[in-house]
Amino acid sequence: MALGSDSTHTFLLPPYVQPQISTQITDSEWDSALKLWTVSLSLLLKSDDEQFAIQLCENASLKKFLETFLQIRAKIHETTSDSMPQQVTELEKKVLAVLLRSVERSIMYESITLAESLYNTKLFSVPFLLDFVIIYAKSNRGYSRQFVENVIDIIPALPHDFKEYSNVIIDHVMSVQQACEKVSSLVVDLNDNAEVLMAALEEMRGYIFLMMDIAITMDCLFTASDTVTKLFINRSHVNEDEDFISVIRNLYDATLPIVLGLIQGPNAVVEITRDVNILKQALASCIYRLLYECFFVPLGFTTGEVDTITSTLGNGNQYSDDDNANVIVNSLNDILFSFIERSESFKSVQTFVDAPLLLDIEMEFNLSQKLTRIKNDILHGYPFDKTRNVR
Repeated sequence: MALGSDSTHTFLLPPYVQPQISTQITDSEWDSALKLWTVSLSLLLKSDDEQFAIQLCENASLKKFLETFLQIRAKIHETTSDSMPQQVTELEKKVLAVLLRSVERSIMYESITLAESLYNTKLFSVPFLLDFVIIYAKSNRGYSRQFVENVIDIIPALPHDFKEYSNVIIDHVMSVQQACEKVSSLVVDLNDNAEVLMAALEEMRGYIFLMMDIAITMDCLFTASDTVTKLFINRSHVNEDEDFISVIRNLYDATLPIVLGLIQGPNAVVEITRDVNILKQALASCIYRLLYECFFVPLGFTTGEVDTITSTLGNGNQYSDDDNANVIVNSLNDILFSFIERSESFKSVQTFVDAPLLLDIEMEFNLSQKLTRIKNDILHGYPFDKTRNVR
């Protein structure tokens, strides 16, 4: 039943399915479902705030649709860059509009904000927000930031949830690193057993896919929320000394070269080589975005809606005598020097093949140009490491 003027009216929505994935739904059935989803969301957006809140909190089929839509569309966005049908694009826009409205502070449900109610009923959660940013962070950066930042502002418990999630991510990365190194040592002993060797390499490919999923998700998350991004900077695992950046750097500079070394020559596996290359690009983008949001943006760098490479620095003079700017530059300086100290010097390398993480970030995002702007506009031409003495 469609929405009506009576607030007791509701409507039923089937969970979202993807026609190319599901074999149990015909094209005709999917077209009918698509029409129902689209019309129902349009009616929902036209409803008043009270009815809008009631539907989101009490209509189980609507909540199930939103959950399944984000889960399925996020997985598709992660695994393909193909263009999607116009009808699906329009449906994504309507879902975005519903979610943006759901975090308006003025919309209440039973004496609390609608957003708080959706958090209490487990719709708004870290996994839900991660699916959201995978779908929208790159194509709708402004709106995705608006949604995530509003949710975090309204729900004080979410930053704590993301802190717990950061521990899980660091643990996953360290586990992948250890597993890859274990499989790598196994592969060395299996050169004469082709069947077992290929099984071991396929296992390693699974770990690479897991890391690819983590890297793409983190890149989108850091694009969508500077608040969450700052939770990850220098974030150490609960039981380890390693912080998030160090764990990624160790995987990138120490473990992945071992993986690539094993699949060259007689063990050459084109698919794994390609997967590692894609993973490296995702990791480099993830760490660059982390550095950009935590250090370059506070120093005055701005970027357009889409372009994340060509950035401009605001009026540098406003930072020239600012102690806070020195603190920011010091912290960035320490991180960059930790990269340099662990890099092999005077070695010929190829970008996104055997180059270290810092070099790949430089080649992809022109990091040195931004550091030169900091040197000239904030440090008054002093070498970048001069600020290490300003404590």
